[in-house]
Amino acid sequence: MTTLHTSAESLRSIGNKGMAAKQKEVFDIVLILQRRGQVDVSGKEISKFAWDEYGKHLDQVSSRVCELLAAKRLIRSEVSRLCTVSKKSVHPLFVPATQDRMFY
Repeated sequence: MTTLHTSAESLRSIGNKGMAAKQKEVFDIVLILQRRGQVDVSGKEISKFAWDEYGKHLDQVSSRVCELLAAKRLIRSEVSRLCTVSKKSVHPLFVPATQDRMFY
């Protein structure tokens, strides 16, 4: 089974509206963390925030991140840093300044 097949199956199961809602959840968390002073964020930090703040486990964060990167709603930093959750080196994400102003 390929990634493309798995993505197609996922889209069929939750539909376009469900996919858009999941993308918005991830985008909003990155935006909230940036507004709280965090310059950038990793996928694990997104998941941890969702759990700590909302008691909610986010599924497929990396898939939603890839979609948001493709749509240019998120940017991946070229500079790596240690993730505060996994303690591994990551290229974190951030919301471009123009996107930040569009939604709030």
